[in-house]
Amino acid sequence: MEQRPLWFNGFDLQTVGTDEGYITEFIDDESSPTIRPDVANFPSQNGGKWLSSFYGTKPIKAGGTIRSVTASGLEGKIDELKLVLLPSAVGRLRTVKAGNFRDYDVIVKSVGIKREAYQTTKAPWEAEFEVVRSFGYRPDVYYRTTFSGLSGASFDMNILSSGNAPYEPIIKLKVNTASQLGNITLRNLATGDVMTFARTWSAGEQLEINLEAGTLANVLGSGVTYSGILMSFIAASGINPLRLTLASGTQNYDVSVAYKPKYL
Repeated sequence: MEQRPLWFNGFDLQTVGTDEGYITEFIDDESSPTIRPDVANFPSQNGGKWLSSFYGTKPIKAGGTIRSVTASGLEGKIDELKLVLLPSAVGRLRTVKAGNFRDYDVIVKSVGIKREAYQTTKAPWEAEFEVVRSFGYRPDVYYRTTFSGLSGASFDMNILSSGNAPYEPIIKLKVNTASQLGNITLRNLATGDVMTFARTWSAGEQLEINLEAGTLANVLGSGVTYSGILMSFIAASGINPLRLTLASGTQNYDVSVAYKPKYL
């Protein structure tokens, strides 16, 4: 029977076919994160009003058997596993699905080893992880769409996605030439989220909105402020149309959108 590989920070937890190592017998990573509703409670009413919802944490459990040909070797393997899976450690848990890597940024919540007193050469192990940002992703895939040499004061682009979870793109706008280029506004027509960058932009400046990291940057080093909210994206293909609006002036600019597919 084929076993699914499993690594934590590059440490192999599936050394199948040897008498010294670790066997992973189960990986519980298929369940989606919990949905947490945001509800406004009204004391005078029997219940509350639903406002919105968001994904909570995603738990993952894995476990199997630690093996060694000697009792002292088993104790060493147990100590090694505890050191690698140190509770509260932040790391990357990697699985393989249909030949593709799936990564999760996780916190180790607990490591359990419970064995029979008479068993000296093997011991069961189990670990519980919590996905830091709720979703998994493919580290070997990064989609990018670029629009070059634009000059209009308004531009619509439809961002196609893959995966099955909300993705967090990196959106870049590079100003090639400009004369009195005013405010830049970015609107997600699917969610209604709007970000406006109120200032005058010059040639050579580049606005970077990194929704994955939750950061804003200007490559020339000047401060970037905005009004609105850090926008979100819907977890479905083809329903995240973006509208870019540039106020006043004349301009020539490039726009690029890059993202990793995310998975529940």
